[in-house]
Amino acid sequence: MLHKPELKDDTLITCLQAEFGLSVVKIEYLPLGADQNTAVYQVIGNNGSSYFLKLRGGGFDDASVTVPKYLFDHGFRQIIPPLTTTTGHLWADLASNQVILYPYVEGQHAFERKLSHLQWIEFGTTIKQLHTTHIPPMITDSIPKEDFSPHWRDKVKMVLK
Repeated sequence: MLHKPELKDDTLITCLQAEFGLSVVKIEYLPLGADQNTAVYQVIGNNGSSYFLKLRGGGFDDASVTVPKYLFDHGFRQIIPPLTTTTGHLWADLASNQVILYPYVEGQHAFERKLSHLQWIEFGTTIKQLHTTHIPPMITDSIPKEDFSPHWRDKVKMVLK
């Protein structure tokens, strides 16, 4: 989301304290991302640590947090899982939004920096590990699946005729 949501920073700060036990020194909206339903912030805690906060509106698929957490817990150190609330949940609810908190990682993304030869090898190894990891049905059953319906293909054919 490239525009800051109307939700007040103080409301987010109160939520972070209540749900994550995080005392906030600073919160800054970051105009990043392509998801119009998600706003992101950098949060500095009174412990000096930096956090990445996602404020997700619209539809929320809990697989977006349960899958990364599962993979991290099963050895994928290349994945940054969400932090848990004080009650052990992977997100907190705030009005009609979900609040998801991560450690903040300073760096560049792959469009800004090319991978080295060794990083490509690690990337390939990780992808192989990902494709051979068994994820239990209690997690995968909730992931939306493409049914490859011809609906939109048929609509395009009608328009192109």
